[in-house]
Amino acid sequence: MTAIHPLDGLTIGGALRHAAASHPYREAFVFWPGGLRVTYAEYDRMVDDVARSLLSLGIRRGETVAVWATNCPEWPVLFMAASRIGAVFVSVDPAGSSDELARALRRSAAKALFVVDRSDDFDYPGITAEIVTELTDSVPGLLEAAAFSALRWVICLGDEAPEGFLSWGDLLARGDAVPFSALLDREESLDPADPVYLACSALATDPPEHAMASHRGVLDEACSVRDGERVSSGEGLCVAAPFHHWYAKAGGVVSCMARGATMLVPGPAAAAEDVLEFMRDEHATALVGLPEGFGDTVRDGAFPSCDIDPRRAEVVAVDGGSSA
Repeated sequence: MTAIHPLDGLTIGGALRHAAASHPYREAFVFWPGGLRVTYAEYDRMVDDVARSLLSLGIRRGETVAVWATNCPEWPVLFMAASRIGAVFVSVDPAGSSDELARALRRSAAKALFVVDRSDDFDYPGITAEIVTELTDSVPGLLEAAAFSALRWVICLGDEAPEGFLSWGDLLARGDAVPFSALLDREESLDPADPVYLACSALATDPPEHAMASHRGVLDEACSVRDGERVSSGEGLCVAAPFHHWYAKAGGVVSCMARGATMLVPGPAAAAEDVLEFMRDEHATALVGLPEGFGDTVRDGAFPSCDIDPRRAEVVAVDGGSSA
């Protein structure tokens, strides 16, 4: 049977290895402000390190890893690492309520939760500790939460962590004890048909809807999203929508990797005019944004001093399935 795209038959983790081998020195992503620039070779190594760290937590194939975070550099690395070890990834809306977080943790049976530590609007660790009441009195890995029976680990995406949390640095240190061969063995056991992503929006229904995507399904979507219109190899896609949105994941994080493009990520609080300046400076050729920030710009086709063809700009709806 003819492959429908060059990555057909690979897992998402395998697709990243393919990208790193094909263009190791090309930039995989750029985060602004801060100026973090990561090549595909560096991206692949970072994912290996985090994947080994997830193995050190005892995450098995098919178990769930959840993240409650704004767009930050750890987010795509964590998604790829969870994919690489065969975990199922759940992204909780970073603007969602504590009730949404609790529902997602309970219904997804997440074994590990990652929360961002830096936001002007939310105290993510504090809110997490309020709903997981046993957390601050627990030892990382030995958490026994009455309301979330599967949850054992809560990791703070920062150098410091409150009581009961594991810091990102401590997580990476744990991975040093896991041999690379153990990661390769796990990767070889995976199948492209394995589940890799569970839509958090499906967990809001009662009873929960089945909305599980496989490695193959996500890669198919990433490679077919307006094929050729959105971003091509060597180009830059500005992802100004939260990674929580399905299109930002499939059409941004995974599509850039699948196509060998550079993902350009502005800060979550960046104003639209600042994002446009960032896009101009980085020679972005495509955009994924939200209606409240870019609706008028996309409708008017107004991209001053940018290399963007208005036909290659996408506004992601915040309702319906696109926000999964």
